[in-house]
Amino acid sequence: MIPVLVTPPVLRPVSVAEARIHCRLDPNDASEDVLIDGYLLAAIGHLDGWSGLLGRCIMEQTWRVAAPGPGWHVLPMPDVIRAVASYGDGTTEELAVTATAAGPAVSLPAAASVAFTCRMSEAGMDRVRVIVLHMIAAWYRFPEGLGVEAVQEVPLSARELMAALRWRAPL
Repeated sequence: MIPVLVTPPVLRPVSVAEARIHCRLDPNDASEDVLIDGYLLAAIGHLDGWSGLLGRCIMEQTWRVAAPGPGWHVLPMPDVIRAVASYGDGTTEELAVTATAAGPAVSLPAAASVAFTCRMSEAGMDRVRVIVLHMIAAWYRFPEGLGVEAVQEVPLSARELMAALRWRAPL
């Protein structure tokens, strides 16, 4: 089941003002805000959602998958806070989400389109904030990069935190 984004996140884990302070820029000087905002969006896009490095949602967002028939279906991302099935006859049903070893699962009586909303826990969000800030600071300090030897795409400190948050369902 490959998910399709239905409702993207509207919030960000870090504000431009927080990133500006982390980069040790003057908090009252907004001249670099467009650049910092670009780095912020790039960092979030690099980490978030189905295709992000974390393989999970950071901020609340809704995705949809097609379930081809009845039975148990493992949803492709964790941290599911709500799931709703839409059946071919036009009816909808709020689904109970069950934690399994393979990931969150729902039981369906028939084929359906399943919309599910995910949001990372607050404990995970604390780590994401640090990861995003470290990525922005590295990109701000080395905007063109200095090669693999000098700068990694993602700083080591961020990569270590990412390892604890990365999620992939077993095949």
